Amino acid sequence: MSITIPKPLIPILTKPKIPGWVAVAALLLQYALFGSSSHSNSKCAIKVQDVHLSTYSTEYRKNQEIKLKVSTRCDSPQLTTKVRGAVYKEQSNGSYVNVYTFDEVLGRPEPNSPNYVIIESLAIPCLRLGDGKYLGLATAVINLRNKKVISLSGTSNKSRTINCEIGAK
Repeated sequence: MSITIPKPLIPILTKPKIPGWVAVAALLLQYALFGSSSHSNSKCAIKVQDVHLSTYSTEYRKNQEIKLKVSTRCDSPQLTTKVRGAVYKEQSNGSYVNVYTFDEVLGRPEPNSPNYVIIESLAIPCLRLGDGKYLGLATAVINLRNKKVISLSGTSNKSRTINCEIGAK
């Protein structure tokens, strides 16, 4: 069985009433306003703490380590966060030189705070770097549960003077 369309209706059905670009613009506007879910606008922040001497290493391991802590916080749950940190030393002319780059560390959120990840394992023996003013830098790649991937980078707020001493304080 075939369907026949009366000849007088064919021009009405095939001839557009609005220009093609208006239809395309309407589709794009509809997608921009309603097509994307609230998860696609996920936002994250990275916090790089000031480089410091590890109190734990000094008190319990009897050695000094320069430590860098990095945390990420998002408005949606995180699956994993990959962090790569670096320590920079201030030179006498005020410039900074990279003195150590940490291997990439994979962090996962705690079950009770799925939007927050903290990496506390970035440490280097103090005597390896010596006394000086240090600044921390980190980059992070965050994989969210909604399948979005966000890349961030940040630096510590200020350079901190660290004096490496033999023995615990």
